[in-house]
Amino acid sequence: MCLASLPDRIEQRSTETIHTEVPISPSRLQAETQTPGSPGDPPPASPGSLDRSLVTGVAWTSAGKFAVQLVRWLSTLLIARILAPADYGIVGMAVLFTGLIALVSEFGVGAAIVHRQDRLSEDQIARLGGVALLTGLGLAGLSALAAPLVAGFFSEPGVRPVVMALSLQFVSEALRVVPRSLMTRDLQFRALALIEVVEGVVLALATLTLALLGAGYWALVGGLLIHSAVGTIASFLVRSHRIAWPRDLRSILSEVKFGFHLVLSRIGWYTYSNADFGVIGRIFGKSPLGDYTIGWNLASVPVERITSIVSRIALPIFSRLQDDAVEFRRSLRNITQALSIITFPVAVGLALVAEPFVLVVLGDKWVGAIEPLRILALAAVLRSITPVLSPALIGIGRPDLASRFSLFGALVLPAAFVVAALRWGMVGVAWVWLLVYPVLAFGLQLRWTCRESGLRVRNYLLALWPATAGTAGMAAVVLFVEWEFLRGTAPVVSLFVSSAVGMIAYGLIMGVVFREKSVRMLELVRSLRS
Repeated sequence: MCLASLPDRIEQRSTETIHTEVPISPSRLQAETQTPGSPGDPPPASPGSLDRSLVTGVAWTSAGKFAVQLVRWLSTLLIARILAPADYGIVGMAVLFTGLIALVSEFGVGAAIVHRQDRLSEDQIARLGGVALLTGLGLAGLSALAAPLVAGFFSEPGVRPVVMALSLQFVSEALRVVPRSLMTRDLQFRALALIEVVEGVVLALATLTLALLGAGYWALVGGLLIHSAVGTIASFLVRSHRIAWPRDLRSILSEVKFGFHLVLSRIGWYTYSNADFGVIGRIFGKSPLGDYTIGWNLASVPVERITSIVSRIALPIFSRLQDDAVEFRRSLRNITQALSIITFPVAVGLALVAEPFVLVVLGDKWVGAIEPLRILALAAVLRSITPVLSPALIGIGRPDLASRFSLFGALVLPAAFVVAALRWGMVGVAWVWLLVYPVLAFGLQLRWTCRESGLRVRNYLLALWPATAGTAGMAAVVLFVEWEFLRGTAPVVSLFVSSAVGMIAYGLIMGVVFREKSVRMLELVRSLRS
């Protein structure tokens, strides 16, 4: 598991569920606590103001995330050359368990604070912070007790102390729930982005330093613990808030119930999202798990970073538009189209250069990651746009459908991973993401979203046409050049030439065939720069 993978795997597949997997809509909470026309009602927002909010949020979020990603990727490449696949495998086994517990560690308190807006008193917020802290302390103790069982499941003694050490994160994560949630509620994107940059730099430097000192897989563990502690301290310095004992639970009962439903949804989602790692680790051991994890993160991190920027901002936008069907459908199509234009060529391009990329950047010892990387990069094409569908369902008032999709995934995908692993090995697990997951996503999630919003599936798919056509043309050109001119060349030459040809081909296709769409994207970029 690469450096970016450990915090990213937890962050992308857990903390971002505050924005994408919330099982109760803001409008429902408002209806339960307010009467029409009450002073707490949020003022109506025009499409223009919502567009500006979206651009502002994307600007600061993207700036922070891309800065962090640059640091993490550079340090990841260095650390992957120092550590062995087995080191990543051991920590990956531990993270499978601690990542699941992390979903429960703050009991959904952060989401409750964000979505209740200003309808919570300072005392209620403090007591919700107490609920989060008590939950974090309890889960830290539970994880320490469960560590031998986790190590026994994987038949790997080294996992036990790693689980015990990582359980300390639950306490620090619980402590920063209230400050982070208040910053998110008040749209303090600049502060959140700067904290993420600090965390990313600290994580990279701490892990790299420990790896150079010969700490082995403890370099990854130490980096995560330092990263978590620094993030908590920074959050309190920016937006401190007291924490109180959670007395008089009746006054915060609705928020506690909110968190409970969120936890259930997160567990289902985490189950299907991480079952592939559990199956490979259990059946094939730590080294194949390390190869698969490197392949997963190289394929997913660039795309998921772009997707998470938008999905983090999408829910409040969709929630405001739930009573304006026309504007809701416009926003859904435009957001999806913009994502596809950026992410489709990145994912397919990485699949095309998977072999020379691994050989040049990581070295021969990671040759086992080439095939999973190629397949998972192609699967990332669809996974780059589906995260927008959950906040769309929640925003329109159907969070039950978003949760139902998580349940279906938790039932179907783990079983498919086991069957594929026993029949076709580690590569078969990767094929499940490419062949089975799209059936679930398009057959259920997309169909439900289109039905509830009144958007025709055909119109949604038409929004994907520019990116699909441009990416297909790019792939055809790259394959032709590789077949005719690059066979037998050095990996570094193949990587450089194929990448350059792909970028030029995609740019020409989009600039000539889809000029209008490209102009709109450039206008968005100018808005972000300003």
